[in-house]
Amino acid sequence: MKSDNVFTLENAGWPVLLVDAMANVVRANAAAIKIFGAALEASHSNLSAIWSAEGVESPENFLAHWEHSPLPAALLKFRLQDGTSGAFLTSICPVTQDGQKLFLLQLLPDAGASDSKLAHKQKLDCALQLGRSVTLDFNNALTSILGHTTLL
Repeated sequence: MKSDNVFTLENAGWPVLLVDAMANVVRANAAAIKIFGAALEASHSNLSAIWSAEGVESPENFLAHWEHSPLPAALLKFRLQDGTSGAFLTSICPVTQDGQKLFLLQLLPDAGASDSKLAHKQKLDCALQLGRSVTLDFNNALTSILGHTTLL
């Protein structure tokens, strides 16, 4: 997967982070910057800037352990912009760009939290984004087929 394609998630309503193996944040979408604030706006930001102190291991160690025994999602705690800690069900996906291994982290609020309506809305936003992508790809394919048919 190319990271340019991955960051069609730029307009997602939930935080999305693209980090390297050393937990350096390569890219963050607008929702992530809104929730985590200035910690992600720096040019060389690291995941440890928002990683909750309550976590057992550092973000680098977590990613290294995750690589050896990947799980589709993990419940992680992060420090929010207001200084509080928030739990997120984090979907993790490995991505390769120019031979560099990256991790795509999609952060959804913990479904057990009081933000269940927000989590539901974010899931619907995800389904809508997927539907838009499929529709556009299908439309592009049909347009080229119709164009070639017209020439015949």
